[in-house]
Amino acid sequence: MIRPFDWRDLNLVRRLQDQGHVLNYEQALLEGAFPLRQALIGYLTLGSWGMQTLVLPRRGFVQLTCQPDANRAYLCYLSVSTPEDWLPLLEGTVAYLGRHGIHRLVVEAPEGGEAIGHLQRAGFALYAHQQIYRLDRPPAGLQVGTLPGLRPYRAADRWAVRSFYINLVPPLVRQAEGMWNGLQPDRWHAALVLEQEQEIIAHLAVRRGRLGHALHLMLHPQADHHADLLLAHGLAVLRNAPDRPIYCRVRRYQGGLDGALRQVGFEPLLTTAVLVRHTVARVIEPAWARTPGLETPTEVSTPSVPIHSVDQAGAVSIPTRRAGS
Repeated sequence: MIRPFDWRDLNLVRRLQDQGHVLNYEQALLEGAFPLRQALIGYLTLGSWGMQTLVLPRRGFVQLTCQPDANRAYLCYLSVSTPEDWLPLLEGTVAYLGRHGIHRLVVEAPEGGEAIGHLQRAGFALYAHQQIYRLDRPPAGLQVGTLPGLRPYRAADRWAVRSFYINLVPPLVRQAEGMWNGLQPDRWHAALVLEQEQEIIAHLAVRRGRLGHALHLMLHPQADHHADLLLAHGLAVLRNAPDRPIYCRVRRYQGGLDGALRQVGFEPLLTTAVLVRHTVARVIEPAWARTPGLETPTEVSTPSVPIHSVDQAGAVSIPTRRAGS
């Protein structure tokens, strides 16, 4: 049975940590993938800092981050002893999260890779595609032009930005994934909004990491022609940051960004798919209530309950390092 990592699992994680699968690329590209270190940090801090590691003894482990207030978790890393261990490890993880009040598990996997097939067999559904771009360094002499209405993000903008996001992102993606990572202020180094006629039409967030930086850009269709200037302003924010690669991910529903990214020197790195598994399901049960002249049961819906079993239905170099090395 799957359980949280403890000292008995040191050898398992040490043995499998270099043969696993990255399932959250921004986290890995910006901070690296160090499974044993993350497992020890989570264990020593009682899960209050870093990732949570769940172990299927002798067979594999997963690492994830949770958003308890949003009933959502993000799978970041998975490693198994054999391909046959994927399904029991994923099923065990889903059941464990369901018992602990997490309703959705979000994962990202390279298109065409081994992981997608295993995830779909475990009941994960495809919700979005995205292209990740990389820029080794901003172009020399980058010109940052004036853009009327562009200003720093303020706390008072929170609900306007949220409404802006809701209007742009497909409903199914919003319901499954919640607020996109780029719209979480505690993750930003800096953020800008483009406001015209008292309406926000673009949002740019900059995130710094130990190994790389990221730009998150959301554009209203009427702001597509400002994409190049907005990217230039984002790169200018990183002008004094440590010299590290810069990444930008573009969902397929975000038209207008690809050309602007290539124009300033970004190159496609890989294409990934975002998949989601719901850990709860609505159950319909008959309510046997006697009604004059009616002898058939009436169906009513009951609250969602955890699922404890399910039916079976691009290589990128990520920095890794063993703990203590």
